[in-house]
Amino acid sequence: MHVLSSQLKEDADFAFQDSWSEEKANDIIDGYADHKVVGSLHFNGLLRRRGSKCHLTGSFRVKTQALCYRCLEPIIYDLNEDIELELLPVSRANTHDGYEIGSDELDIIYFENNKIDLDSIFAESLVLELPTHHLCQQACKGLCSHCGKNLNQKQCHCESSLNI
Repeated sequence: MHVLSSQLKEDADFAFQDSWSEEKANDIIDGYADHKVVGSLHFNGLLRRRGSKCHLTGSFRVKTQALCYRCLEPIIYDLNEDIELELLPVSRANTHDGYEIGSDELDIIYFENNKIDLDSIFAESLVLELPTHHLCQQACKGLCSHCGKNLNQKQCHCESSLNI
């Protein structure tokens, strides 16, 4: 979904909502994380323009699945995240050599040619919110390194020195 900033009325809210199919959402996160989207992704928000700057508030919700790093059991994550960003034309970006981004600039997205790409913004927000360390439970025992049994479900009879 694309919005032209020049078509947004000054100080008026532009409301939007959209959904991505499971297939489209998985295509977006493919290569970024070891998650799989389960079901569709829904997002909505409000855009408000003040001069050349736009303010975006929104949220998305999606379920993802990943495998526990120790026992390889699937884990379902129910993500329901809010986002708030400032959108500025790329002409307002500070691009001189040696410039370091400050913490107050982490919530700024730049756009070109008056074109705000909401799909890209929500895709980036999704990837940034995906959990990175997957454990089905903090005390997960993992798999036996000898026989491969899930030690959370049943203790094996291998030598304990072989168990992870």
